[in-house]
Amino acid sequence: MAKRLTEKQTEELRGILTEERDRLLLSGQADLEEAKSGGERVVGDDVDQSNEDGALALAARFRARDRKLLRKVEYALERMERGEYDLCEITGDPIGYERLKFRPVTTLSIAAKEEAERHESEYIE
Repeated sequence: MAKRLTEKQTEELRGILTEERDRLLLSGQADLEEAKSGGERVVGDDVDQSNEDGALALAARFRARDRKLLRKVEYALERMERGEYDLCEITGDPIGYERLKFRPVTTLSIAAKEEAERHESEYIE
């Protein structure tokens, strides 16, 4: 069974989460500035327009993914402040340093995640 995080481990993970939050906020700010600047593009033929539309759609997907990740990072930092960060939301068991280092926004222990995936696969079948 995993152990609770030490203060040093918690601070290391807080640093990782904070850096990720800052990166996501800067990226979002850059996207906002680009959108405000108008972003007019001169497009040639139908192929060029199609390529441009595809690029815009992909950029929108990345922005949506980044917003979702930002919410998870902020939630992880909130859980850290409450002293719940390293505890599984389902079982209450410690999640473990290695799992949190690999996926700092996780809220489930490996056992709980595996169980959730089993239920999901049974539902799909």
